[in-house]
Amino acid sequence: MLNPGEGRPMSKALIIGGSVGGLFAANMLRSIGWEAAVFERNAEELTRRGAGISTHPQLHDVTRRLGIPFDDSMGIHIDTVVFLDREGRCYDRRPTLRFMSSWGRVPPRRDETS
Repeated sequence: MLNPGEGRPMSKALIIGGSVGGLFAANMLRSIGWEAAVFERNAEELTRRGAGISTHPQLHDVTRRLGIPFDDSMGIHIDTVVFLDREGRCYDRRPTLRFMSSWGRVPPRRDETS
């Protein structure tokens, strides 16, 4: 594939891993004209994986740069992290500014060619 109007091959990237980092890397590369393919070894949809996504302001900044909507409807705000031992007893409690979401709330972005 050629870069539009340049007559030279488009840069290509293979991204190994389709979690947050891999998906963001592919979207960022595509936004600057690269062709990016993401390979994920897990055949299940991401909505079945993990308990959730702990987000932070830097992640929200990246989603905005990529044009991916991420607002308060995407999860819940938490202000405290509680650490439990193996018996379920609290051994530490710390303030935090986090927004918890899940893969099921993140809108899928499908490649236009598929």
